[in-house]
Amino acid sequence: MSRTANRVEIRACRPAQGLQPYSGPAAWMGSDMENDESWLYVFELAEIEEIEAAMRAVQQRRLPLAEISRQDFPLPSLERTFARMRSDLQDGRGFVLTRGLPLRRYTFDEAQIIYWGLGTHIGRAVSQNGKGELMGHVKVVDSALSDPNKRGYMKPNEAPFHTDTCDVVSLMCWRKAKRGGESFVASAMTVHNIMLEERLDLLEQLYEPFYLDKKEEEQPGDKPYYRLPVFSWKDGRVFTRYSRGRTETAPRLPEVPPLSAKQLEALDYLDTTLRRPGVVLAMDFQVGDIQWLNNYVSFHSRNAYVDYANPAEKRHLLRLWLSVRDGQELPESFLDVYHGDLTPGVRGGIPALPDAVHA
Repeated sequence: MSRTANRVEIRACRPAQGLQPYSGPAAWMGSDMENDESWLYVFELAEIEEIEAAMRAVQQRRLPLAEISRQDFPLPSLERTFARMRSDLQDGRGFVLTRGLPLRRYTFDEAQIIYWGLGTHIGRAVSQNGKGELMGHVKVVDSALSDPNKRGYMKPNEAPFHTDTCDVVSLMCWRKAKRGGESFVASAMTVHNIMLEERLDLLEQLYEPFYLDKKEEEQPGDKPYYRLPVFSWKDGRVFTRYSRGRTETAPRLPEVPPLSAKQLEALDYLDTTLRRPGVVLAMDFQVGDIQWLNNYVSFHSRNAYVDYANPAEKRHLLRLWLSVRDGQELPESFLDVYHGDLTPGVRGGIPALPDAVHA
């Protein structure tokens, strides 16, 4: 199929027998997860030594970051652990946190190699923006602060709940903020089920396609938006893609109609549900923590933060967008956002614009 999104026909994907609740392990409450740390994995000393050895081997070969493959970063003692992580992400609760990396002993370049190498055991990195960046940097960019078209990860403001344009999004904490910046995770499946029970009419609205703003990162000749429902159904699974910010800015484009009152009510109900006690799980990142999230079943957000004055101390997270090689088969509703290609291990990301320099 052509990778030009303009020719993709988008339609709602829902079960023929009517909307159904999601009953898998990805439907959880944050209050339950607070008392169940099976989602947390702490690296042991021998495993850290193995990770360091893989990093040193890559350094000796002088491999560019983007060329480091899973084979270049062998972790024999962690193979079963990463297999469980992939299973937890795709068929389990949909999120994992790894902890214990002693980042203070590494240079920034060494930390990037380690993070990239670990990421290869989950999936293949895809571009995160029109610049073709494969390793993202979540930190304040002064030039973006007053630009509404710049994405939220460049600003210290609160980031509302959303998903990203890939199978798995991962964040590694290199430096914490002076104050604030906690991460929040919520089960999109739980929100889906609550709305199914309480406001079926609004859930049905979320199964219809919304317009989402590409934030000036579209390919030449492509439309500056894509269309995708918040929820879709395929083979007994519910899938989500949610970015209210992109939905609300899309009507700035001449060809995009304003949001209807029913659409706004449905989005408001979703957001209000996320604010209910017990729904959300808070994670206060420690230096070296790595969060891994399945974007099809999880929402994530972050509260506002205050940075240190010293540039060398400012909050800085590294980010990977990963396409999982044996990933789930997606509904056709994702064709537009994924440029007509839903192939596991290939799909996802924001294609680099012509002449972009990959990072």
